[in-house]
Amino acid sequence: MLGSKVRAIVSAVPPPPAWKSSEHREITEKTPVILLQRIEATEPIHDLELNLTIPKALNDTGIGLTYCRVPKTGSTIIHTILCDLLRMLHGIQFEQKFDAGLDGANPCFLNDSFIHNGIATWPVKNPPLLFTVVRDPIDRFVSIYGHFCVTNSQCGDKTIHQFAEDVYLSYTGHMSFVTENPIVRLHAFPHTEFCGLYQDHKKYEVIYYSEDREDMRRQFLNIFDKAEVPRAASERALNHLTMSSTLHAMKSASKKVEMKKELLSNSRTEKIVRAIYHSDYRAFNFE
Repeated sequence: MLGSKVRAIVSAVPPPPAWKSSEHREITEKTPVILLQRIEATEPIHDLELNLTIPKALNDTGIGLTYCRVPKTGSTIIHTILCDLLRMLHGIQFEQKFDAGLDGANPCFLNDSFIHNGIATWPVKNPPLLFTVVRDPIDRFVSIYGHFCVTNSQCGDKTIHQFAEDVYLSYTGHMSFVTENPIVRLHAFPHTEFCGLYQDHKKYEVIYYSEDREDMRRQFLNIFDKAEVPRAASERALNHLTMSSTLHAMKSASKKVEMKKELLSNSRTEKIVRAIYHSDYRAFNFE
């Protein structure tokens, strides 16, 4: 169910007047903000860093789990955890390394997921269990802005309020900074645009992203148990949750609180972000 807070902030109103898609526009106080139900990509957007496209974000991990990878939900660390499990499954001896600057180039990525190693040290669940990780839409939006606009300085001097307007305009068929930057556009898509989650989210086991790593550890253990992964292997791999972090997180962690406070200080910006991620609020019961 859509939270009452969302209903109070955003109401379904007729769409804004048609604008020429070749023109850059700004959202004014008089522009009605509509709840976005679907955001259709006109063509597949391929992200070289994440190695995914909107239709093909599913990852068969090879350990009895199929992972729907959504950007800015901790996917770099999650892939590191899954890689450790895959190596343990195949009986590959390795020293577990914890890093404060993970970048996604884990041993499985560099070695084609060890697909030629046929050894299995435990029975792999078949069919595999579907799972994904979701994050509070406002927190995820702040992380996206922090990554592209603060850490990597790709947005010029845009404030978080202007960035929200650009994302909204892009997703309603108009030209904006985001429209012209497909990788930014892909990262900012709602969870429900990946892996068919809009229709199929009830088929997935869902982990809710949290800064409380022990809470996430408990959620992962529950899903790994359902996938029949040996508990000892799960416990070892999940050490990354508390002992590793990403380069992106290192650079922006101290600013997240300030950026979120700034976003929430403007009711119009909050309304726009909640409209963009309307389907996420409904599918995953965010408040």
